[in-house]
Amino acid sequence: MREQRLTWTIGGIGLVLCGVIGMLQYSVVSLAQASGLLVDVVFAGSVLLFAIGLSRAASVVRRRRLGVGALVVVAVWPLAMRAVEPFLPTMDAATFEAGLDAYRAAESALSTVSYVNLLVSIVASVLACVQIARAGVVPMPWNWAPTWALIASVAAGVVPAFLFASARACLPYRW
Repeated sequence: MREQRLTWTIGGIGLVLCGVIGMLQYSVVSLAQASGLLVDVVFAGSVLLFAIGLSRAASVVRRRRLGVGALVVVAVWPLAMRAVEPFLPTMDAATFEAGLDAYRAAESALSTVSYVNLLVSIVASVLACVQIARAGVVPMPWNWAPTWALIASVAAGVVPAFLFASARACLPYRW
């Protein structure tokens, strides 16, 4: 029981720290890049701690393979995307000046990476949420808290797009 409290306290503090740093990262000039890496590292450490726990009973997924695997992907995927980012083509003036084919190739590569990133993130997150809820380690109703957070996160990304599209549709057509 002591390991469980300690695991959840340290992991929770790490996730809260991620939120605080995330909110403050753009308030200090030239801190965004470094703080983004710090957020990803602290997030990965916190999620891995929740997945593995200081003991089997402290793991939010009871160290079941599918749950640990999903949480490892959730934890490490942002760091993997950060590592791949420098190797991706850029959509800048030089790419545009290289010709339309180069621009379209860069656009295609970036779109593919973006869709793969979205798909892996969502699948791993949904799997992790289900495994946490089914493991029975986290008491009811808090075992569904990761699902609530996932729904809120998806809504925060989707709702503004719908609002923008509906506002655009309401504007009068101009010649």
